[in-house]
Amino acid sequence: MVGYWQSMDLAQVLKEEAATNTLPEIIPDTSQIPQVHRSEHSINRVFPVSPFRLRHLWIDLRKASQ
Repeated sequence: MVGYWQSMDLAQVLKEEAATNTLPEIIPDTSQIPQVHRSEHSINRVFPVSPFRLRHLWIDLRKASQ
């Protein structure tokens, strides 16, 4: 899953994402590239392939849009 943001700070983006999608808060892990953040969490579902991990890449476009 890939997400990006253009105007908010990272903490605000992650808080809104968790609230909007009723997911647990996602804690970022900064990668080697300062504008890219990674995070992941496990999801339990009722179908056979469960739990599974959902990985996220968050791209910070704030400097690119200036």
